[in-house]
Amino acid sequence: MIIQMLLTGVVIPGIVALALALFFWPARKPGRKPGRLPHWMGGVVLAVTFLTGWILTRGWPDWPVRESAAWLPWLAVGGAVLGWLVAHQRLPGPTVAMLRMLVSVVTIWATTQSLQTHTWQKAAWLWIIGLALVLFAAWSIWESVLAKRQGVLPPLLLTGFFSCLAIMALLGRTATVSQTTGILCAGLGAFFVVSLVRRDLDLSQSTLFVAMPLLAGLVVNAHFYAYMDVLQTMLLMACCLAVLLAVRFTPEEPQFAGLLLALLITVLPALGGIAWDLLNSNVQTSSSEEEDPYAEYF
Repeated sequence: MIIQMLLTGVVIPGIVALALALFFWPARKPGRKPGRLPHWMGGVVLAVTFLTGWILTRGWPDWPVRESAAWLPWLAVGGAVLGWLVAHQRLPGPTVAMLRMLVSVVTIWATTQSLQTHTWQKAAWLWIIGLALVLFAAWSIWESVLAKRQGVLPPLLLTGFFSCLAIMALLGRTATVSQTTGILCAGLGAFFVVSLVRRDLDLSQSTLFVAMPLLAGLVVNAHFYAYMDVLQTMLLMACCLAVLLAVRFTPEEPQFAGLLLALLITVLPALGGIAWDLLNSNVQTSSSEEEDPYAEYF
């Protein structure tokens, strides 16, 4: 079962992403002038990777959508189209920011519909706007990172960030969200591999138009519909602040140690959340075993 989950949720999507990425961003040939990279393809490749993993693990996307998680493949498709438009048309910064805010609101609205009806009710729009602002802030931070850096660092940090979400979701007893996040990790990991041979790889804005709405949908499902608690969610989002520190102290051409340090700084808050969850689970297990010392005799 585990091997099948890894094969359909990580290995095959990763191979698809790697093949597409190497096709669009081939290695430089010695003695030839480097060609211009199609930076707008990042979102398309990531969306195709995600849809491949989704179909293999969950089947064809549902329409009409009846549950929060079922919005994820449609968010990937919509994000790929918008990402292509933004990157290909070279839209001005304020227009892109307004589009990011609009996508943030629509993403939160779509993935929280049952919460709006049964839990939030009259306060629904306050929740939607508040969570959309959090998503917009996280998106803007990653946007600044991708604007400043090319090559190995951005895909490495994004892969580490989403890997922490996958682990937290698994600890929160939602293997489905964890497996779905693993599909994204496979795609971003493929970008990292390609960046080793194309150090000028630029993921640009198009990749984030797919990755960030999916991040919001996955976190909403893990926190509100599963058991990822508030502290873990806050620590995960704190990684978006830590990445600014990581980039600031990483040189333009980092060596292995510099990359490792940047990754550690970025995921350190999330690692704290993972350690906290493991510690609490051990304490609860110990206390439950000590509640009735004579239980084994009955």
